[in-house]
Amino acid sequence: MELETSRKILNVFGILNIVFGIIGFIIGIMALAGGSLAGVGLATGEVQTSQELQQGLGLTLVIGIVLVIAGILNFIEGILDRNAAKDISKIMPAWVISIIGLFDAAFSIFSLFTGRNYTPSNILGVAISVVLSIITFMAANSIKAAAGK
Repeated sequence: MELETSRKILNVFGILNIVFGIIGFIIGIMALAGGSLAGVGLATGEVQTSQELQQGLGLTLVIGIVLVIAGILNFIEGILDRNAAKDISKIMPAWVISIIGLFDAAFSIFSLFTGRNYTPSNILGVAISVVLSIITFMAANSIKAAAGK
């Protein structure tokens, strides 16, 4: 892969990671706020207490926390990718993150098969994740080689 192509790929993926990181962070905050408000309703007695509702609130809070963390990590990855695209001497953090992305993609494949949840959206999501992780790693690896690191 040529250096200029790799830089463009990292730049575009960096922008996408920043945008999706912000969106994920906002959705995570909304999930946390919604779960908290419903929890307040349970605590004050305004909402009927049921086992399913309590479990749903706990799940909403966990999902909110995961989305906030994932959004922050995507945002950081986007910044690192953009920095590496602008200045190839700053490739190492982006390269390490791309390797972590490959492990995450492998974990997604493993989760898909162990969960046996073969819906088209799950398969498509995992396939996109794997392809983007491989492309990002190849671009980062190409830049790393060009930078002599």
